[in-house]
Amino acid sequence: MSLKTLKNDYLVSINEDIDKLQSLFLKSKISAEEESCIFRIIHSIKGSGATYDFYMLSTIAHQLEDFLANNNFKSLTEDEKDCLLKFIDILTLVINDYSKNDTKNFDHYLNVLSNIQQLEASKQEYYGGKILVVDATTTMGNLLKRTLEEKGYQCSISKNGLSAFNRLVNEKYDAVFTSLNLEILDGVSLTSALKSTSNINSNIPVAVISASTNIESRFPVHSRPDYIISKDDNLIESINNTLEKIFTESHLTSKQDGPERILYVEDDPKMQKLFKLSIQKTEGVEVEIATDKKSAIEKCKQFKPDIIILDQYLKNEKGEDIFIELLDFNIPIIFLTGSEGSIDVEKLKNHSEFKGIITKPFRPAAIYNQICQFI
Repeated sequence: MSLKTLKNDYLVSINEDIDKLQSLFLKSKISAEEESCIFRIIHSIKGSGATYDFYMLSTIAHQLEDFLANNNFKSLTEDEKDCLLKFIDILTLVINDYSKNDTKNFDHYLNVLSNIQQLEASKQEYYGGKILVVDATTTMGNLLKRTLEEKGYQCSISKNGLSAFNRLVNEKYDAVFTSLNLEILDGVSLTSALKSTSNINSNIPVAVISASTNIESRFPVHSRPDYIISKDDNLIESINNTLEKIFTESHLTSKQDGPERILYVEDDPKMQKLFKLSIQKTEGVEVEIATDKKSAIEKCKQFKPDIIILDQYLKNEKGEDIFIELLDFNIPIIFLTGSEGSIDVEKLKNHSEFKGIITKPFRPAAIYNQICQFI
């Protein structure tokens, strides 16, 4: 039996697992046995997706696993249940696309997933950023995860370098904390691969944790880690100091340093609400919402924004197409998206109105400062 046949058979058989997940997610109460069944299915999709090179399936399974780990099955809100069903919808669409060898919609799916991540992250009042921890040992991995989450950071764990790299080329992170001794792809190779290839995380800080000394010489000059943390009695203190260095934000002296009127073009009501609440913490700043090209043009005429924040994927419209229509207003435009790779930056650079891209999930407390840094 050929590999192609095996892949096709898998895409057919996995639908039964997806149906099972959906039926369990729709239940009002989930037993401990059913909860175990859910995680077994997700773990299977995660592993099989990587085995058959269906990395989008593996990515979705990783994020679904993280979502479930951060929420209590016994007290899911209606919004959280909606998010679970969105995961099911995306899994179904991806399976269908893979069966047709069609990957053109994958960037859109990543953007939908980033919205879910953003809403999850915003639950944490002190959300500082999203960090990937890479460590082969359960004890060390859990220690790092607990330390980071206590500080308000969203944290995911990978136990080997290859699975970590697969996540890093598909999911946006703010930083990586990795050990040196990893299976399949060690810390040196992982850091080198991340920094030497073009991907959505190639410029994020990498912190390497090691009990060895003088490890910097083990890394190629062009791909050395940004931080080296000694695995000693002061480990927790060193991690906290590194976090402070990575996530220190430049603070504006007043709102006069930044825009006073912001137009946000986004059709997801939950993202609209989160963005508006995040921005309006800065006194004297107004936010208006547009949901499509037509309303964006009207808002530009009436509201006269100082800057436009534009989502890449809206219903039946792409942000890049709306961008072209808004050029006549000569207003600075920043893209806010969970799928940076879907935007033709080189093309947009030809227009002075294009100021840059902010990736989701953004940090609510820092989003206004991020916007100002592009002006």
